[in-house]
Amino acid sequence: MIRSVVLLTLLIAVPTPAAAYVGPGAVLAVIGAAVAVVGAVFVTVGGFIWYPIKRLLRAIGRGEEESPPEE
Repeated sequence: MIRSVVLLTLLIAVPTPAAAYVGPGAVLAVIGAAVAVVGAVFVTVGGFIWYPIKRLLRAIGRGEEESPPEE
């Protein structure tokens, strides 16, 4: 009984090579999704950095230290 459990455990633990094929369409989809995620991160970070700088430049141009939010 113990031998069969050990043998079964060893057979399950031994890795077998996967004979898998990923077509070019799937690879292009993954690359496109990765580029989109990286682009979205850059645009988001750029927005968080650019908006306060834009407000500061407008305030300096008007001669004010800080402008109230416009509605």
